[in-house]
Amino acid sequence: MKLDGLVVVVVAAAAAAGCTTHASEPDFDSPIGVERLTVEDSASTLAITGYAANGDLIARIDLRTGNFYFAEFEREVEGRQLRVDVRGHVATHESAGHRALKLPLFTGADGNQINELLLDPRVRPLLSSWQIEINDTRPNPLLVPVERPSDSSTPYSSCSYVPTDACRGNGTYSCAESSRPEHSSNGDECIVAAEQDVCCASTTNGGNQQVAIRICGMGPNNGCGAEGPMGCAVCWSTGWTSFCTATTIGQIRPMCIDSAGNKSSFWTDQLSLSHD
Repeated sequence: MKLDGLVVVVVAAAAAAGCTTHASEPDFDSPIGVERLTVEDSASTLAITGYAANGDLIARIDLRTGNFYFAEFEREVEGRQLRVDVRGHVATHESAGHRALKLPLFTGADGNQINELLLDPRVRPLLSSWQIEINDTRPNPLLVPVERPSDSSTPYSSCSYVPTDACRGNGTYSCAESSRPEHSSNGDECIVAAEQDVCCASTTNGGNQQVAIRICGMGPNNGCGAEGPMGCAVCWSTGWTSFCTATTIGQIRPMCIDSAGNKSSFWTDQLSLSHD
């Protein structure tokens, strides 16, 4: 059966569990070589698997809803967990509740491959059906940022919005922060938000050895989900193995234009994240 560009195959075992498997047609030239997608969904889960033309596994997206321990809230919540894996490069997102999300592109190491999967036109409507949008124009509504170079990078060990205890460990973490004008959820006004790159302390230093990309101080307008007690929502996270450094490199001048045509623009630090 064909539906909206998908060949729908109902598998007996899956159908018995209320789950349908779809196989997408190879009509998109994927930059990461995903020729074919299979999709399995149920009331609480979504699994998207990408294969090369020769059948090799390239990518996997897993989304589930339910109860889990949410590190940013430091307690159990009911919400969504998203895991994106492209050739072993992994990015995850967790958020409490089920409000509509508008996630930025992943800016960590190997982000290009992960972003290409998230921006695949066969994938985006599937995520959208679970109220997850990918903001491929981010930084949005930052228009034509103007670079003001700096001679050296500046590492940070603290930000105005502090990471969680599980992240900080004994204090050997790095955090870089930039102020950004962002649209409110309805686009009517510009809000100054804090964008952070956080390198959590290693497990040997009491941390969780995670990389966190956070947006803070936007309240109900935060596209990455409900903000935790520290005032931030984690857009994406991943692990680091041998090193992780969050720094700023020079400055940029982002601009936001609200619905009335008013402009907000100022110089702010440009973030740089490096990890392995």
